[in-house]
Amino acid sequence: MTQKSLNEKLKAVCKNAGIEKQKDSILALYSLRVSLSSLLGNDNRISNMYACQRMGNTIQVFLSKYVK
Repeated sequence: MTQKSLNEKLKAVCKNAGIEKQKDSILALYSLRVSLSSLLGNDNRISNMYACQRMGNTIQVFLSKYVK
């Protein structure tokens, strides 16, 4: 599996579900990963250590990239 094949599958699934890409937006797995990581990092009900482990990052990377 490649990043490209996963993104193509994501687009096909969205098309089948009737989800359309908004103008000036990006529909890619990396974008979803960044969005999810940011949500987890800014939710004070979830520990940052747990979130970084679930997303496969070190705590330093997780805090510097996703927790604002």
